[in-house]
Amino acid sequence: MEFRQSLRLLARGLIATSLLLPAFAHASDPVTEHALKAAVATRITKFVTWPDSIMTDRNSPIRFCVVDDGPVHEAFVEMQDSSIHGREVHVILVSDTAYLAERCHVLYISESGTADQASWIAEVADNPVLTFGEGDISDEATPIVSMGTRRNRVVFEINVEARERSGHSISAQLLQLSDQLNSRGP
Repeated sequence: MEFRQSLRLLARGLIATSLLLPAFAHASDPVTEHALKAAVATRITKFVTWPDSIMTDRNSPIRFCVVDDGPVHEAFVEMQDSSIHGREVHVILVSDTAYLAERCHVLYISESGTADQASWIAEVADNPVLTFGEGDISDEATPIVSMGTRRNRVVFEINVEARERSGHSISAQLLQLSDQLNSRGP
């Protein structure tokens, strides 16, 4: 691996860790992978801005829809006491694609939550829903943020084309931390 690339990976890891430390500084139990991914997704969401037409009511919550009725959903419920952009976080367990675009600001599809991430993502692809996916991601419908683990660390990629279709703005700081899909030249 080239020295510059190694240095860049190290810097990303240090910055990502510094973003997460406040979330777990008071935790006495070991942190599970699911809890860490929920915390990372919540932190990432803090660097995202929705189109003005979506967030018109200053008192409305940010709704996290989670496709998983197991430990991933439980991890997000633990994050429900947090706030993003001064708004409460509400976690909704979803089991079908009906009305996703109207109900959700964030859609998190866990690897264990469904075998068909593509249909969930396709349902909201042209709407201002911030999508997260785990595991093997289909080329036909990719989430805005793809999450995984590498060397016991949570890593993520941001799909720039999917983000542009959704209308979100993502902080340049966050883009520097991620691997950006579709942004590299030939």
